[in-house]
This record gives sequence, structure tokens and C-alpha cells, in this order.
Amino acid sequence: METKKELTSLFSYLVSLVRNPVQEIKSLPSIHWKTLIIFQFCLCALSVVFSNLLAPYAISFTNIMIALVSSVLALSLSSLFFYYFFLILYNKEISFVKIFTLVLFSHIPFAIFHLASNIFPPADLVGLGISGILMIIGLVENFDIPKKLSIQLMLSLYSIFIIYWIVQMIAFREVHQMSLPQHLDAIEREVQNISN
Repeated sequence: METKKELTSLFSYLVSLVRNPVQEIKSLPSIHWKTLIIFQFCLCALSVVFSNLLAPYAISFTNIMIALVSSVLALSLSSLFFYYFFLILYNKEISFVKIFTLVLFSHIPFAIFHLASNIFPPADLVGLGISGILMIIGLVENFDIPKKLSIQLMLSLYSIFIIYWIVQMIAFREVHQMSLPQHLDAIEREVQNISN
């Protein structure tokens, strides 16, 4: 019963967050782990359904489970990074559940924009930029992290992501070019010449 109430409050918070993200991220809800994981499962399920509507592959339970596991893993690792970053470098212990909550809700703009990345690849950069701004506000308001430190940290992480994104786009373009029919024909001719 308590989980159901908490889930209802999380969805209410999500609606408020969508309406006014800057204000709402300043005061995170206090929720138990179990409810956060169930809520994340619901978000993943919605995300997989929407991404399958936009992309040419079928919705399956396997897709939902893979998305859930990878999402929980990614958000948990991100939360661990922030937890230990502040603990080790600044000797500041912050609540892991609360930092996980911040990462989860800050991640939502990125998840939404990522749905459009098949059509418009830079959508990932826009979504991550918005998520980064929410993380800065959330770190400052919920954990009393100095604003300058929060900005420097998120800009560093954003820069790393941009480099990764550029490398991924170049690699994707090369693979795509290599799979064009004229390239495959050239490779086949080379193989035949070598075998003769």
C-alpha cells in the first residue's frame, strides 16, 4: 500500500517536473529504493514502447528487460560516481538514495530527446545538456554542493560525452559507408583476386 502511494506521488512529481523542471528539481521527493526501481521500470517500459513506435523493430518483453537492466545499471553507476566523487575528493557524504533520485529525474530530458536521436542524432547532445543543467541545480539545492564545482563537474562530463558522441558518429558513418553495395562488391572482387 505504501509503495502504491509513493508511486502515485512520484508520477505527480514527474508531471510537476515536466511543467517546471528548474523549480521542482530543487526539492526531491523522499522515496524508498523499491519504489524508485518500480518507477524506473515503468519509465523504461514507456521509453521502449515509444522508441519501438519510432524505430522499425517490434516491441518485446526482452527489449523492456534489456532497457531496464541497462538503465538501472547506468543510473546506479552514475550515482556511485557522484557519491564517491564527493566523498573521496571533498570528504562530503551524501545520501545514495537521494543522489540516485536526482540522477533518475535529471536523466528524463536526455531519455526524451534520445527517442528522437534516430531521426536527428544531435538530439542526444541537447537532451544531455538539459539533464546537465538539472543536475547542477539539483546538486546545489539538495546537497549544498558549491555552484562553481557543480558547473565544472557537469561541463567536464558533458565534454567527455561530446567526444564519445563524435567518435561514435564517425565510426557509424564508416560502417555505413562500408556496407554500401559498391563497397561490398569491391571487397568481393578483392577476395576473389586473392583466392585466384
